[in-house]
Amino acid sequence: MPQAYWTEIDNRGALHHLPRMDDAWAKLHAANPKSVRPVWPIGVTYGREHPSHPPGAFTPADLEVFLDRYAGTPASLYSFEAAREPALRILRTRAAARAPDPAPSPSKGGMSC
Repeated sequence: MPQAYWTEIDNRGALHHLPRMDDAWAKLHAANPKSVRPVWPIGVTYGREHPSHPPGAFTPADLEVFLDRYAGTPASLYSFEAAREPALRILRTRAAARAPDPAPSPSKGGMSC
C-alpha cells in the first residue's frame, strides 16, 4: 500500500509528494506487471505538532488535497488517534455530506401503511 505520509518526509506538503508517489508506483507496476497492486493509499492526519515530531507541518489543505485526489478510490488515513480538531472537522464535514438522507417518517409527510 502506498503510504503518503508527506509530513514524515519534509515540509513541502501533499501537492508536492502525492504526484511523485503516484508516479513511483506507476513506474514500479510498469516494470513489474505481475506485481501485486496496492489496495489503497494511506494519508496522514498529523504533523510536527505530534509527539513524534515529524519534520513536516500538517495542514488541513493537505488533507483536502489527499481526499480530493483519491475521491472514489478506497483510501485510509493514519491515524485517527493522532488527528487534531482541524483534521477531524474536515472528516466530519465530508462524512455528513455523504450520509444518506433519512427516510421520511409517516408523521412528516411520508407514506403510511
